[in-house]
Amino acid sequence: MKFSTYTPAVKANTINAKVSTSVTKEAFGTDGSQLGAWSSAANHIAGIIQKRQDEDDAADIMAARNEISQKLNESLYSEDGIITTGKGKNAQGMTDRVNQSVQDVTQEVAGNYNGRVRYQLMNKYMPKDLEQYGKLGMQTENKEREAYQTDTFNARMSNFSNSMALSYADPDTVYGQMQEANETLNSWADKQGWDAATTEAKRMTFRTQTVSSLVKACVADEKYDDAYEWLKRERKNMSQDEFNSLYATVEKQKKAKDKKDTSRVLIGKFYNPETNELDIAGLEKEARAMCTKSNGISSDSVEAGYQKWGGQTMPHGTNGCVEAAVRILGADNSNSWIQSIQGDTYVPTLVSKSQTANGGPGVIPYSADQVEPGDMIIYGDDDHVVVATGGTGYVGNSSSQNMVIRGGDYREMGGQQPSKIIKSSQLGSGGSTFDADRYEELMDGVYSLYADQSKFYNIDQKQKMQDLEATLSGCNTFEEQRAAIENSGLNAKTKNTYLNRLNKAQKQAIKAASGSSRSSGSGSRNKSANRYFNSLTEEEDLSLIEEYNDRMDDPDDTISASDQKKYNRATRRYNFYHGTGTADLNDTEVLDMINEKKNEGYSYSQIWNILEGVVSDETKEYYLRAAFSE
Repeated sequence: MKFSTYTPAVKANTINAKVSTSVTKEAFGTDGSQLGAWSSAANHIAGIIQKRQDEDDAADIMAARNEISQKLNESLYSEDGIITTGKGKNAQGMTDRVNQSVQDVTQEVAGNYNGRVRYQLMNKYMPKDLEQYGKLGMQTENKEREAYQTDTFNARMSNFSNSMALSYADPDTVYGQMQEANETLNSWADKQGWDAATTEAKRMTFRTQTVSSLVKACVADEKYDDAYEWLKRERKNMSQDEFNSLYATVEKQKKAKDKKDTSRVLIGKFYNPETNELDIAGLEKEARAMCTKSNGISSDSVEAGYQKWGGQTMPHGTNGCVEAAVRILGADNSNSWIQSIQGDTYVPTLVSKSQTANGGPGVIPYSADQVEPGDMIIYGDDDHVVVATGGTGYVGNSSSQNMVIRGGDYREMGGQQPSKIIKSSQLGSGGSTFDADRYEELMDGVYSLYADQSKFYNIDQKQKMQDLEATLSGCNTFEEQRAAIENSGLNAKTKNTYLNRLNKAQKQAIKAASGSSRSSGSGSRNKSANRYFNSLTEEEDLSLIEEYNDRMDDPDDTISASDQKKYNRATRRYNFYHGTGTADLNDTEVLDMINEKKNEGYSYSQIWNILEGVVSDETKEYYLRAAFSE
């Protein structure tokens, strides 16, 4: 604290000036001998009082310091304290807030004490507190500021990685974000004072993390080809250990997906969902064929070659198109001709050695319909070469990217036009190879899916049986029961079990009804009565009735006279046998009617006409023969 200049009221050196006085020692009523004693006593008392005052001030100062410390601790370290809440971005300005708190607390507490104590607190102790707590605030602020800036940087780089992972299908977007990320990294490196080696190491770490995010995003979406592409593109820019780990992960996941997909294809082809049966013979034959690989050039061998060499730079760099093509074809093929051209680097030499006269597979003029997977496509005047993968796809060396890439259209090759085809797809080393391990894995997958299918099938069939039993208990007629069985969704074997049971019950019911109509000649009548139920006539009639009702509901449908007659006869037959016709006749009554008409003198043909439309001609014949044979 700065004080203004003090100006004394008494002139200097006047303390030793002579003072004239008329007072004598006798004036004190004494000879003056006691004056010294009095003065000594007064001084002693004054000393005691001063000592007590100093002690009291010291105690007040201690009490005030304790209170100041307590209040400062609360101000700084409580739940809402300056340092407690001064994390990250909130640390900005912490030093000023701490200093202000020291001043405010000291002034607040000092106001409760006398001037001497207040002076000590404000001028002696507060500067020390400002220095101590200010240093603490500054250190904390700097630490938190650094942490905040580091966290912000890391979060920014992490966001770059996440954003690029979401855009894995769009390389242009990814590399645009990659450039911005590199600029952010360079700026941070300058701020931190990193040397070139440290900066490059950090860049490698970030690149590795980004590629990992890209690949994992591809795998999550089962886009394994995209995952391979990113690994090939970024192999040189990332940790090789992480590359190997990611590559192995993609391989494992893709293999599992391929196995599962192939198993599903086989299940779909050889599994009968109606019977829950698996065609084992057909399945095994198909699976063995899938696991038998030709030793010649194929789309699979081309893919194997690309998986081995994709993303790599050839020894001749941008001029390594021949090296790339030969390595890709030779990766999974032991053909002697392919082996003979290993090491060639010149397109004209490759074309020359590919002629049949030189032991090659042959060279033909370019035609799109002649391109097959495994063929080498030559451009211009033997200027460039790539390997066809099927359709318009290709793999080969890219001079612009300086590595082996996969392309979607071999016709778009930087202005170059296809001119020749080397028919390397015709090559083969003879024979084939059966992959027993793959076969076992594939069959394991199929049987695993079959087990799941069977479990769900059995659960479904059990539920349908329960539903059918409940439905049957509510049916009033055999026909309703039959319809319920047919519509139950049960397999044919189970349906037949229910239908056989129903037919047996139905026959017993008809036999009982027919046997009670007459005591004699019942055998013939039973036979004729059962005729309807032992045939498909009832089902056919019911189907015609339903068809008729549907057509009647269609305002645009016109029913012909012949169709109407057909529907009428079906309806009369059905109603007759179920006792719901106009005459309300049952089996017993119709037999009685025929005998009654016979007894009245009606002839066979007359009764035949009476029954027209009531029963079928075949059934009339059986009824009438039964009556007239007596």
